[in-house]
Amino acid sequence: MPTPIGHSLVGLSIGMAYALPRGKRFSELGREVVRRRGFLLAAVALANLPDIDYVPGILTGDLNAYHHHYSHTLGWLMLTSVGIWMVWKALVPEIGWRHGSFLFLTIGSHLVLDFFTANPTYPYGILMFWPFSNDHYLAANTLFWNPEKADWGEIFQWYNVRVMAVDAWYTGFLVGAVLMYKRFCGSAR
Repeated sequence: MPTPIGHSLVGLSIGMAYALPRGKRFSELGREVVRRRGFLLAAVALANLPDIDYVPGILTGDLNAYHHHYSHTLGWLMLTSVGIWMVWKALVPEIGWRHGSFLFLTIGSHLVLDFFTANPTYPYGILMFWPFSNDHYLAANTLFWNPEKADWGEIFQWYNVRVMAVDAWYTGFLVGAVLMYKRFCGSAR
């Protein structure tokens, strides 16, 4: 799986794509980022949400015991997106399908990134299409390195710093691309 840095930068990119106006100078976009920081922080949190499956592993003393299982599936993605959308709709009745698609894409980005991440331990990949399939899926050619995370001691090592740098390199380009699009692609009609 990418580190939280990779997931967070992709979530930030999706949030900026949804929330920032087009055709504004970079200084104005910076002010919009500050003004809409709550929404953007929510996008970052949503992009990391499937990793909530670490919590039971932490509580049982086996960090990876439940990782890449049901919270990394299409079924969980659909239920979670619809559930959050329904709560959001109850609080803010004027939201519509665009907000639902934002939730689905932002949470779903996690599954896509994990699909393209090296996974050297069995079962290889993620249970992506559950409840329609119980098979695990992993891209034949991965983009992201797998961080060492068998226990807390492994998390804090130099190899994982390199993994985070690779994550930031790949996903940082997406943040820049969204900002360039918002700056140079005119105003919304």
